[in-house]
Amino acid sequence: MYRLLCFLSVLCFVDVQGWGSFKKVSSQSRSRHVDPECYMDSPQLIADNGFVSETHLVTTKDGYILQIFRVKPNTDNRPVVFLQHGLTSSSDIFLLNRRYGSLPFILNEQVTGRKKVFYVGHSQGTEMGFMGFSSNPDLASKISLFTALAPIARISYAKGLIAALKDLVDLEGVLYWLLGNRQFDPPSAVALYFATKICPEDAITMGLCETLDSLVSGFDISNYNKTRYPIYQAHGDQSTSTKDIIHWAQLLRYKRVQKFDYGSEKANMDRYNQTTPPLYNITNMRVPTVLVAGGNDWLGDTRDVMWLIKTIYPSIVKVMFIDKYNHDDYLLGMDAPERVFKPVLEIMDRFLKGERITQTLI
Repeated sequence: MYRLLCFLSVLCFVDVQGWGSFKKVSSQSRSRHVDPECYMDSPQLIADNGFVSETHLVTTKDGYILQIFRVKPNTDNRPVVFLQHGLTSSSDIFLLNRRYGSLPFILNEQVTGRKKVFYVGHSQGTEMGFMGFSSNPDLASKISLFTALAPIARISYAKGLIAALKDLVDLEGVLYWLLGNRQFDPPSAVALYFATKICPEDAITMGLCETLDSLVSGFDISNYNKTRYPIYQAHGDQSTSTKDIIHWAQLLRYKRVQKFDYGSEKANMDRYNQTTPPLYNITNMRVPTVLVAGGNDWLGDTRDVMWLIKTIYPSIVKVMFIDKYNHDDYLLGMDAPERVFKPVLEIMDRFLKGERITQTLI
């Protein structure tokens, strides 16, 4: 995310061809010792951990083509667990801590049985759940349990670099001119440059990477495995839509859980039959939900999480609060398998068995 924000801040002043110097990074970087995972995509990461994957293409109603990856189960009769990443992230984020530290692989090894779909979202992936499940009852009926890691709904108290997005609302036209009107695709060579030149564990600039990461996710990244830090960086900023970035800017500016604002009363009327974007009434959501929040999460501030708890309280199964967790610890933290994955898997297993789960806050 910080590379996205840095990219936005300098793009006006750099000849686009200037990024060409980064295109040599991939071949140059291979001359020094770089973990090959830096260059792997999701199917390759899955295969490297001993699993088989499938790739599916899904075309949305508005013309976007999405890649969905499936980790094939080792045995039959497994439940379906859908994992949704956050803004400028990708499926890679779930796969970066090897076989015994990555949620998809642990799910494959431990969860048995088959019923309805489990949904696990991280960051914007949780926001998509709150919006979608509250406004689409048919979709909600297909979800047996919603696990929200770093839950995002109302964004009133976000701080750090992400909060700067709210100032881009007034520059919507400029953003479309800079980023294009459909897909924003940060240069992958920039990510590799950070991963292989600036962020290796033995680099003198490693502290810069840690500081920039902290300005987005929350300070204290001591829970990361620093030997894998270049891999995290290489898979950091991925493609998204320009509209998605602008919608985030609107949510940050207006502090409401609302649909996209098309910028004028007429445009909103044409789209929504009203002059302002409709609000998502997430109080209507009736999907059993587990919230996993962190006290050091700069995007999912505890005050916004408390508002969320009050708003969807009847749907909450459990709230897990981990005091020192920043925005990425839920997936990348060295203790995430024990503190996050294990209790979530236990709740899923109890759902599969039809056990009644008492609402708890821990």
